[in-house]
Amino acid sequence: MTRKLLRVLGAVGIIAGITSFYLALNQVNHTTVALTQLMGVLGIAARWGLVEAISASVASMMFAAYYWFPPIGNIAIDDVENWVTVGAFLGISVVASELSASAKRKATEALAREAEVERLYELSRALMQAEAGEAVGRDLVDLIARIVEVEGVMLFDMRSGRLEQAGNNRAKIRESTLRQSAAENRQFGNAAAGLVFLPIELSGEPIGSIALCGAGLTDHAVRSVCNLAGIALERARAMETAAHAEAVRQSQELKSLLLDAVAHDFKTPLTSIKFGASVLLADPDLATEHRELATVMEEETDRLTSMISEATQVARLQSGGLQLQRNPEQPAHLVMCALRRMRPLLDDRPFERNIAENLPLIEADPALLPIALANLLENAIKYSPGLTPIRIDVTLEGDHVVFSVSDKGPGVSPEDRVRIFDRYYRGKSALRIQGNGMGLAIATEIVDLHGGRIWEENRAEGGACFSISIPLKEQSQPA
Repeated sequence: MTRKLLRVLGAVGIIAGITSFYLALNQVNHTTVALTQLMGVLGIAARWGLVEAISASVASMMFAAYYWFPPIGNIAIDDVENWVTVGAFLGISVVASELSASAKRKATEALAREAEVERLYELSRALMQAEAGEAVGRDLVDLIARIVEVEGVMLFDMRSGRLEQAGNNRAKIRESTLRQSAAENRQFGNAAAGLVFLPIELSGEPIGSIALCGAGLTDHAVRSVCNLAGIALERARAMETAAHAEAVRQSQELKSLLLDAVAHDFKTPLTSIKFGASVLLADPDLATEHRELATVMEEETDRLTSMISEATQVARLQSGGLQLQRNPEQPAHLVMCALRRMRPLLDDRPFERNIAENLPLIEADPALLPIALANLLENAIKYSPGLTPIRIDVTLEGDHVVFSVSDKGPGVSPEDRVRIFDRYYRGKSALRIQGNGMGLAIATEIVDLHGGRIWEENRAEGGACFSISIPLKEQSQPA
């Protein structure tokens, strides 16, 4: 306030100085004096502002009335024309002062916006160059406090639950309000008041909130800072997810390579054992007890070889080592391929087949999908009594073809249903049945590669039903 008063007194002093100068010259045209004072008023408006310019205009009018218009030596003016002159001078001075002050304000605002944009640009560059990691929130608030030059900043990340803060005046920021802003997706305060709480949104959903204290920024700039913070958080999260996915992929590839190597090392001696058992069984003079041992050796060798092959196959599926060869296939043909694989186990088993007519083609791998169906058939054969029938149904449901394998066994217990498709998992009731818990896991991986779905449900009439749903071939025609 004192500074403002001093500037007003200075403006009056400038006009007084101009008046004194022309009084010292004596014979001077009144118009010259008025124009000089007008220039002084404009200069004051450009340098200081409207209040100072109006004060100078009033002082100019009073000096003119006292020194130039009759009666001289008195601020009273007798001539109406002189009143018009004084009034016009004051009006022109005020209007010109307002225009000059307005231009100055706009220039100042333009410079402020330019500086604001530069800070936002610098902040965006710094955020894009920042490394992703657990400290992204800490780095983010430090960058905002340093580049945007706020007194205090606090950031709340809803997904991690972390709270980060920076600045010298962050005590004014209430943590409860910050959390409320994120929870309610609502703004509190405003930039003009010097303290604002804004929710950070991504795709319309709040992912956190940010508070800025003493920002000195426009609402638009504050929202830009908020948006940049959201982009930085999501970028860091995306980079973290990508790094994790790459680590998982490399881990799966390594496991696949190791499993291939181990499988090769195991299969070589197993082949020798299998050959030795076969030679012994070919001897007609082999003693009965030795023949029984040789038979067990051959069966267990086959079992181990099958387990190793299945484990290798799952590892390749998960690591992407096996790629789908998609072809337009008839569902009935895929069922026939699966039945050929299971023919030895189905020879002595009642079997029912129900394939709907005029089924459309599906996009499927003719080698992999029959393996998934064969594993469902094998599962049904193992877990149901020997004289009960196995049934396979193929139907069209919407834009998917559904393969269902049903049995008359005991069904799946509630505690087993949660993990039945996991690798190596075998329920308590299955421990007495030969197997390694890989069949359903392999089927699941194959179905996932086809973009389909696999599920299980117990039948009302008894037994379990395992189903596979595979999408149709685009623009397919009935086969």
